[in-house]
Amino acid sequence: MKFAADSVCSLLTLLLSLILSSTIVACVEEKPPGYYDHSDGFSLIIPDGWHHQDNVGNASAVFWRGERDSSSPVLTVVTVPVPPEADNNRFADLNFREAASVEGYVPMRNDEVVIDGDTLPVLLYAYKDGNNWRQGMLTSIVSEGDDDDRRGYVFLGSSYSGKIEGDKVDYLRILETFKRK
Repeated sequence: MKFAADSVCSLLTLLLSLILSSTIVACVEEKPPGYYDHSDGFSLIIPDGWHHQDNVGNASAVFWRGERDSSSPVLTVVTVPVPPEADNNRFADLNFREAASVEGYVPMRNDEVVIDGDTLPVLLYAYKDGNNWRQGMLTSIVSEGDDDDRRGYVFLGSSYSGKIEGDKVDYLRILETFKRK
């Protein structure tokens, strides 16, 4: 009988060990690094050294590298409702026209980026911010899904004048990880 009792005890110990180890694995399992905005339906990966703040003014989130001061490169994500007929090209045209209406706006050139499988236009421009010139990058994408739940995501990169080319590498790296809900 001792053998049977030891076997039951060993079996219970083994089962308990398996249950505990799977519980520990489940507790230790982490989400991949990144930023998740469940209410606005998107996620992206932020490089090391970047920080973020949610719900700043009309923005869903603002991301910046290093210390937050006027020389920091900043990427802002704004989420807006879009009409059912909106597509990426129409939404980009609307946003580009709106940017052109800003006082002190000077277009520099167009580029492209792939975001969530779509090739999208990117507008690089300069603008006056108080007494300083900054350079910006603008692109946008429309969410997929039901007409009632469609959103547009506007991405605005802002860099100290003369720094956009170097900062654009980080902006594009972040945008290439963007996923719509």
